[in-house]
Amino acid sequence: MHRGLWRETHPWKENYPGTPEGLSQALADLNEFVLTGNTLSGEHVEPGSDRYSIDYRDVTLNLCDFQGQRTLVVRFPTYPEPGVNGSIQTDFYWTNCPECVKRTWVEEVRNPPVEGKERWFCIEFDLSPLFEENVSFAVDIVKPKENRLYIFGKEIIYLPVTTIIGGVDVEVRVNKALGDVTKAEFYVDNKLKFVDEEEPYSWMWDETVFGRHALKVAAYDETKKVGEDEKKIIIFNIG
Repeated sequence: MHRGLWRETHPWKENYPGTPEGLSQALADLNEFVLTGNTLSGEHVEPGSDRYSIDYRDVTLNLCDFQGQRTLVVRFPTYPEPGVNGSIQTDFYWTNCPECVKRTWVEEVRNPPVEGKERWFCIEFDLSPLFEENVSFAVDIVKPKENRLYIFGKEIIYLPVTTIIGGVDVEVRVNKALGDVTKAEFYVDNKLKFVDEEEPYSWMWDETVFGRHALKVAAYDETKKVGEDEKKIIIFNIG
């Protein structure tokens, strides 16, 4: 792996009492993390007392050092503490680019250098969508992103379908290979809403609108349309 490719900033643990109430709170806090990416503080547990724990890891990937690499497998070592039920669930939540996660699994080492069974929690990433040379379109709606929730223009979490609450800035990237693009037209359900004649091309979508709609952007040079992009959107906005 290239120098600077991977950096783990600060792994940490949140503890909860080893009681039914402690388990319920731990599961609720874990669900909050899955939904929002927010980590909540656990509770004080006396040393030697039974407990439930959630282990968090905060990491950074430097895409500038990937060069030709497009698949990345990250392995986290997990060392069971004495007397701890060391069962590992292969659930995951990745707050950035979750669509890049292909699979997760657990590897076991039979003769680890530490006491007990050594296990590695593994995540495989397909990073191809993050690199410019893989973009096949000439016009790209870069905001709103696919499969994200936006609230008043702010990207919140990953969702199965792009969802917008409130207004949002629609931002567009145009491939320079198209030549001299002179304008970008913004459509909702094939109805022209706005024309921008200066880069960077954008439009503040802030009108009374509800439900599922088609958001489309078309780019033009002096004589013809040179490319377009379209996304299906669910939006709720009172304008």
